[in-house]
Amino acid sequence: MQGTLRGLNVQSDQESILLRVGYWLLPVFFLIMQATFTYAALHRLWYEDLAESIRNVYWFEHNRVYNGGSTMVGWYGLVLGYYKAFGFSPVAAKWLKFVLAGSSWFAAAYVLKYVLGYRKALVPLCAFALSPIALYFNTFQYPMGLDLLFFPLEVCLFIFISKASLRGACILTFCAGTLAMLASMSYPTYLFYLPACVFLLHWVWQTQEKCFWRFALPISFAGFMTPFLCVWTYLDNFSLFMSDATHSGTGIFRGGATFKGLSFELYGDNLMRTLKDFFVAADSYYFYLPESDFSSWLGFISVLAVGILIVLAMGESKQMKVVCLLTVFLMLVALLLPAAGTTTPGGRRSTGFLMGFYVLFVIGWNYAWTVLQGHKRTLALSALSLLVVQHLWAISPNLEHVSKERTLSAEPFFPSDQDPNASLAFWYARAQNGEPLVCHTYREFKRYCRFDEIFAVIQGHRLWNLGLRDELKLFALTEKLQEPFALSFETPSPPPQ
Repeated sequence: MQGTLRGLNVQSDQESILLRVGYWLLPVFFLIMQATFTYAALHRLWYEDLAESIRNVYWFEHNRVYNGGSTMVGWYGLVLGYYKAFGFSPVAAKWLKFVLAGSSWFAAAYVLKYVLGYRKALVPLCAFALSPIALYFNTFQYPMGLDLLFFPLEVCLFIFISKASLRGACILTFCAGTLAMLASMSYPTYLFYLPACVFLLHWVWQTQEKCFWRFALPISFAGFMTPFLCVWTYLDNFSLFMSDATHSGTGIFRGGATFKGLSFELYGDNLMRTLKDFFVAADSYYFYLPESDFSSWLGFISVLAVGILIVLAMGESKQMKVVCLLTVFLMLVALLLPAAGTTTPGGRRSTGFLMGFYVLFVIGWNYAWTVLQGHKRTLALSALSLLVVQHLWAISPNLEHVSKERTLSAEPFFPSDQDPNASLAFWYARAQNGEPLVCHTYREFKRYCRFDEIFAVIQGHRLWNLGLRDELKLFALTEKLQEPFALSFETPSPPPQ
């Protein structure tokens, strides 16, 4: 990969020890920043957090998916492994995301160092890792934003492939395919990255004079299909995993998204909502943020500068033009396709657009640093650096927002003004005493109570913390029920009254 495209040649790496140490301390700083955001969000446990990190994981433990809208089994497998290794709490999966974020930032630091060199990589690394959207998404147990964490790990593998022997390259290529499927089954937006992954795989194999068609393509495909085949053999209700007719036809790679028919008015509204999430302020489903990545004049100037520099960089070589056009194409696909037909639009499904922008940012930064001279170089680098200023400026208002953010989808068993662990202790004590789990439906937006999530929380606590596989008898009670309703794995909620 190194040196293949004109303008992406690394310098002799003779930077000072102080610069190198400072560079590798940056991911540590990013981890401290993420820990601050994650800690501030520990009180916030919304429905999707409970569903995607506890309920669906408990069902996955029992070789099943909850329904066709609960098919992000890559994430469930990671969370399940984390619970088995480190124990369960209602907010434990937030720290799993924290670990993934740290791994991703170190991988991004390695990739940028390899491609640009230490000194040149400082600003692009800060711009990417301090993304307000990424810092916010990483506070959720819902797997949105995981594509932003997985892609640097994937690119890191490609670099290792370019350095490895034929045998090592084959093993790493299999791992790259496996990681691509794991990421796609963790959050389906990663599917938008697959053309870029194939392009990079072809690139690193061809530059090493290794046979792409004979080795790389079949081996990577075998690695890609391995997680899918494992899920096929593991799940008892695999047909539901593929398509659930009782849940609007949802299934694998679709999550809870449903196509509501082609309407240009709806499509336009959805697209505008997504763009506002990135360029104004985020205000869509599970995405509420006062300061987004490009939500001020600082971000706008940086975006404009990236656009101008990319146009100039494409004239440098045919290969650079291909890379830029492919990136722009995938950005547009990630932006336009998720807006079609859904009734819950927003930036959470278009994070591929964000990743594509940061790829272009790196190319634009390298072009300004390497090709431009004098005042043009200073002006271009200054305009791009404004994005880091925007991201640093966004930390304070966003952190304040997260610390005060309250539940917008009512969760009667985990109110946001209480510690989720204390809520678990309260309901578990009641359940142990044979007392019903009480929910008042008049407080609920949909006017009925869901017990599926609290059922999984209590049973999961017994299983993952206490090692008790037998099901604790739980009873549900609302003001519409004449007597307590017995809950079970097959019937985790009473029918809506």
